[in-house]
Amino acid sequence: MFITHEEMQRRLESAKNLKNIIPEKSVRVPNSGSVRHEPMHKITPAAPKEVKILAASLVGLGEKTKTVCKELGLSPKQVYSAKNAEQVVNTLDRVRELALTKTLIALGLMTDDKFENASLKDLSAVASNLSRVYEKTGTRENISNTVQFIVHSPQMKSLGQYQVLDV
Repeated sequence: MFITHEEMQRRLESAKNLKNIIPEKSVRVPNSGSVRHEPMHKITPAAPKEVKILAASLVGLGEKTKTVCKELGLSPKQVYSAKNAEQVVNTLDRVRELALTKTLIALGLMTDDKFENASLKDLSAVASNLSRVYEKTGTRENISNTVQFIVHSPQMKSLGQYQVLDV
């Protein structure tokens, strides 16, 4: 919308204009040196790409985001922004492959005679550690799509519950 110069002057001099209603003495302008405004949030300085990739890799491998952010001086937003970077995905895949390879080597070194001489406590510790490695190296999608088997114990019947046939 365009207005003419005359229309602009009429509006500026109008009695309905706030500038003309409020007297200038009642308007206080704060002294610019005495007012200090704190920012709503702490601004985190820009971080190098390599640091963001390292942080996202650590979080992807199971470290707590809060701890990684504190140690590397990053915000959670910076860590999550690098989460899907190609280098991070490649690093996580490489670590998972290495963990799986080492687990398979460890399983190959476990022979039957070693298990026969081991105590139940040792066997349960080995089983627990191997299951933890498998769980931590798997993707979160695979963990949530697991199949569950529920086995119910059979109920015991007494002789009175059976039907008796006289022959």
